[in-house]
Amino acid sequence: MAEFIVAAAGQVGAWVGGATYSGLTSVGVSSGLAGTISMYAAVGAASLSVVGIYAGLSLAAQPSIPKPEAGRRPIRQARPPRIYGVGDYSRVAGAYMHRETSGNTLGVVTALMEGPAEFSGAYYLNDDPVTLSGGYVTEGADGRFRGNLVQILTRQGLATETAYSQVVSAFPDTWSSSHRGDGVSSLAMLATHTKREKFNIEFPNGEPIPSAVQRAKCYDWRDETQNRSNPTTWKATSNPIVWLVHCEWARFGRSWDRCIAPVLDALTVEANYCDASVAKVGGTEARYRCAGWYPADIEPDAVRQALLASCDGWMTTDGRGRLVIKAGRYEAPTFTITGEHLEGYVWRAGREAEEDVNELIVSFTSAAHDYSEIQCDPWRDEDAITAAGKVYSENLELTWVPSFSQARRLAKRKMSRLQSLRSGQVRVGIYGLNGLGQRYIRVQNPDLGPTGSMADVVCEVTGVEIDFPSGQVVFDIIQADPNIDAWNPATEEGAAPVVGDRAVPEALAAPAITGIAPFFEAGQTRLEITATGPSRNDLEWATRWRLTGTTTWAEESHTDVTDVGTVTLVTGVVPGAASLDVQVAYITGGSSLSPWSNTVTTDGQAPTGPVDVALQAWLDELEVQPSPTQAGRVRTLIESLMDDGVWAELDALWLHAGHHEQAGRVNLVDPESLRLSPFGSPSFTAYEGFTGNGTTAYLDAGAALSTLANYAQNDACMFAWGMANVASNTAYDIGTASSIDSALRARTAAGNFAVSANSSTGLSGALVGDSLGLFAWDRASSGTVVRYHDGASVASTSNTSTGLGGGNVTVLRSNTSYSTRPLGVAGLGGSLGSTKQAALHAALNTYLTAVGAV
Repeated sequence: MAEFIVAAAGQVGAWVGGATYSGLTSVGVSSGLAGTISMYAAVGAASLSVVGIYAGLSLAAQPSIPKPEAGRRPIRQARPPRIYGVGDYSRVAGAYMHRETSGNTLGVVTALMEGPAEFSGAYYLNDDPVTLSGGYVTEGADGRFRGNLVQILTRQGLATETAYSQVVSAFPDTWSSSHRGDGVSSLAMLATHTKREKFNIEFPNGEPIPSAVQRAKCYDWRDETQNRSNPTTWKATSNPIVWLVHCEWARFGRSWDRCIAPVLDALTVEANYCDASVAKVGGTEARYRCAGWYPADIEPDAVRQALLASCDGWMTTDGRGRLVIKAGRYEAPTFTITGEHLEGYVWRAGREAEEDVNELIVSFTSAAHDYSEIQCDPWRDEDAITAAGKVYSENLELTWVPSFSQARRLAKRKMSRLQSLRSGQVRVGIYGLNGLGQRYIRVQNPDLGPTGSMADVVCEVTGVEIDFPSGQVVFDIIQADPNIDAWNPATEEGAAPVVGDRAVPEALAAPAITGIAPFFEAGQTRLEITATGPSRNDLEWATRWRLTGTTTWAEESHTDVTDVGTVTLVTGVVPGAASLDVQVAYITGGSSLSPWSNTVTTDGQAPTGPVDVALQAWLDELEVQPSPTQAGRVRTLIESLMDDGVWAELDALWLHAGHHEQAGRVNLVDPESLRLSPFGSPSFTAYEGFTGNGTTAYLDAGAALSTLANYAQNDACMFAWGMANVASNTAYDIGTASSIDSALRARTAAGNFAVSANSSTGLSGALVGDSLGLFAWDRASSGTVVRYHDGASVASTSNTSTGLGGGNVTVLRSNTSYSTRPLGVAGLGGSLGSTKQAALHAALNTYLTAVGAV
């Protein structure tokens, strides 16, 4: 089959590659389309080439665009997508760029539509439509927002914008004059509350969440005052064809000069058709309008389908890649397929029962309903319902249609296709290339007789393929309805959706916190909060906490709560052993936020044993917190050392092989003492440790041996874990700054494990094969020193103690000698003895293995 496909493609190439196009024109292909064929021939071994056709109302399922209700609450994420508007006014909340509190003032800045955009002057706080006077929200009938409590400011999104000076003044630490938001329209809100007991009156829906009604601007080539290269000249329009062309060029990257400019006359005809007035009950309206918005990360096909759906549009490209867009209307075909052209066909009547649809549930976005998705009267085919004896319904969601009358007209067009008498497929030779870019074609098939259903029928094209194996153009078609444009508003428009008087919304009751239980998880503190709220199954919950005495809240959403009435909420990580103010709130299915609950203060102290207390003390001193996994490894180490009695004997344990340089210098045993300070820039590698340079680099503990609690002249130990084999007489792993009387060298140049154990007489003679692993010396009396390698004794030597080494405790240095041996661990304390030395090695080996250091 592959050879046949290649041969077929080669035939097409041969047709095109001739010296003249006479061979093509002889079979009925215009010379203007000859270049088209070469494009398909270049596909080579591809069996089919699909010619992309978008038909706004033809697909049962369309790519998803946001529902209008999504424009009521700002996006909260680190890098939200930009928002693009299309058509007429839409309600948009955008994305938070700034949300901070200072005292009793909340300052919010949200990024709205990509500029340039214009505002209608309509604004919302939560679900309340509000009006402005001098930039301040006017007081509601029930006293909400009284006394200029809320100020709203906007920017249109010019190429160079101006920062909100009011926000800069109120929040100088978080917002500056450099925060302009160039090219993006935006909204700033400053909300201030008065006395706490009046909060639920002034803000009955809790924190005010702003949204605005605005529309974007685009380039309309029909207006001579607009300049395509100067966005400041662009204007707002609700014309879906103009917007579709603008999106294809300005947003999706289609070439203006190659794909659009050559067909502007045809596109103008379609755009003008959309603007033409049509009758509606009580007046007229533009035939087709659009209004909506979408995030920049949505698929372009979703945008195309939504725009085409608003005008029953049809879009493809011709053989030269130029845009072909048709607004929803019947046109007499200019391309006819006769029996001499037909090489195959399928022509079937009606639809399968499971595909039958005789009622469309129609929805559109209604400005009169606060830019909500509203259902209008369904469109029903009563004859089809009677014939079927049953109602078969399908949803028709016209999210970017702003008029119920327009939605009903589009529903009629959709139903006409659903109830089309016949559909099928025709296969045509190369002559079929003349039909590319045609929405309607005529088929005259004599096979079914002179009066048959296909003898002379107008069809709408729903798809096109080029079949290279057979050298055919394949058209998917349905029988067209020449009367599809007929419209009688008096009998077909139906009743407009009722707009009721807006009642003053009932204030949501604040939830109540009934209990808070701090707990540890992987060495970090979290809160388990028990709260009570309404017995409703449409609620999401939120928690927030702050350090007592501060003003900035850390907020967290809980969208997976299934309990009703009484709920249990688990927070993320919070500061341990710190006084925290905690509140909860809930969000209804209608996106209304309840007032925040009563404030409950907790000390954040989780019930713990000594292991977690020690771990938390270490975590509290770190500049960079470890991952929960790493914190769990350290906790396991502490627990092992405590269980084996090692922990109580130590003065210091430095885990150099950790997640961060500063953490490797904090004393795990007592984080507030013996913190190592770097000198001479020792190098650090995460989960491996510190390395000196042999001349100046070392770590200083800031305290002398004489100040330690456990370390004593005749009751002491020192240890270090070597990460590489370095044999050097000057490579002191741990010692003191002013002498070598208390020091450790894992391996000298001669291969000896050499130490000075609180004595002016050093010890060598214990040969070791390398300097990898744990090296330790241990003195339990005035006369004997035992040396250990990886927890096992390698030498027990008589040696009289004479005194402690002088100066501060140092790592990677003793006296004037500096080490180049990388260390993963170092420490010291009282004498451990053989059993605890073995336990120390086992615990450290487990930790270093877990982090991948050994």
